[in-house]
Amino acid sequence: MPTRNFLFAILAIATWLISSSLGFANEDKAPSEARLLERAKIYWDALKVRDFNTMYEMEAAAREGLMSADSLRRSVGRSRLTGYDFKGVKIEGDVAVIQVERQFRMEGIAATGIPSEISDPWMYRDGEWFHAQGMRLRSQPPIYPEKTTKTPEEESASGNSEKSKNSEK
Repeated sequence: MPTRNFLFAILAIATWLISSSLGFANEDKAPSEARLLERAKIYWDALKVRDFNTMYEMEAAAREGLMSADSLRRSVGRSRLTGYDFKGVKIEGDVAVIQVERQFRMEGIAATGIPSEISDPWMYRDGEWFHAQGMRLRSQPPIYPEKTTKTPEEESASGNSEKSKNSEK
């Protein structure tokens, strides 16, 4: 029969192994841009081939019972994604936005891809990134600096407004 010291040593080693592996797992589970882009690629590839099951599993709203599989399918509609490219990423805490340039076609409307650029929201929950379509995020970080809007007075002073150009004629 094993001695008490031997059992204690086995228990100590097992505890160390478990705590070490948990420590590494927690490091891997930190919200990282690399993991976000990995998840986003899975999501957008699923959208391209219309794999609604994969998309649904990655939706934050689905996890929280706020979206049905049918509503996701309806939101995609008859459009077909033909290509995409990630143009920028902004992460602030547990919220992220990916700037996506996409090409899609509508059944019966366009034979070639129609380009558009969107801000694609994501949220970090329970150690993983989830697509946040339709979710109200506490803040959605801007990807690019906001364009500054001048007041009519500032426009007039700089001579750039249509009014000032037209009034000079």
